[in-house]
Amino acid sequence: MSSRYVPKSRRNQNQGNDNFGTSNWGSSNSRNNGYNDYNQNQFGSEEEEARYYKQQTDAVMDETLATSRNILKKLDQTEQIGVQNMNLLAESDERLHNIHAKAKNINDKTDRANQHATELKKYNRAFFLPVFNFTSKKRKEKKEQKLNDKMARREEEARAKGAQNTQRIQQDINNALNYNGEPLPDTKGKKKGKKGSEPPPSAQGRLYKYNRDHAAAQEIEENLDKASIGVQRLKMMALSMNKTISDQNEFISNELAPTIETANSKINYANRRIEKFK
Repeated sequence: MSSRYVPKSRRNQNQGNDNFGTSNWGSSNSRNNGYNDYNQNQFGSEEEEARYYKQQTDAVMDETLATSRNILKKLDQTEQIGVQNMNLLAESDERLHNIHAKAKNINDKTDRANQHATELKKYNRAFFLPVFNFTSKKRKEKKEQKLNDKMARREEEARAKGAQNTQRIQQDINNALNYNGEPLPDTKGKKKGKKGSEPPPSAQGRLYKYNRDHAAAQEIEENLDKASIGVQRLKMMALSMNKTISDQNEFISNELAPTIETANSKINYANRRIEKFK
């Protein structure tokens, strides 16, 4: 039968003692005596030892308090940057819709220019000056007015769409800045009580419970709660910015880019036709 291996550091000097429990107790007792001897050598009294550890605790608490204040300061700066970025996204959204409306207007104007080029080509083939027909002139003026009204309505709709998105973004900013830890509304049909709909857990009583004599304990707990709420505010801003950027990318890919490509093709075609009259 194999014997149990015991490291040298734990081997009992008295090999003849078969009472393992007594040997183990003696070893533990010797370690405790060594720890007590160390404390007695380091500190002159129990009061000095308690004062030393209290100073260490106070130093850690003061450092933790300074860290919590710095976290709140950084969160406040990040919130301001988030608000600025959301406002920039709102401005870019308005510009994108205005560019889209103007690109569509360019398409209509280019189509009208191509119609004029077709008429000039007919006149050039006939080799005579056109006879002014007042009925035709009135019809053309009516078409021009109708086209101008259409373009004006399109630009107005673009401004209204941009203003609507700006209002939504501003509402998201206000919701984030006014958030104080209450449960968030369920916007995705999640069941009540799931993660994300509940408020962040509070730190009240966790630190102060063990450090009632330290003045910074309660402020640290309050700062931790404020930091938790601040992180939730940043999350709300990030979700809003992500939605806005996704909508803008989809708008650029599906509507703005094709409209601009069409306008560029029509302008090049009109320029080639005009070059023929020179």
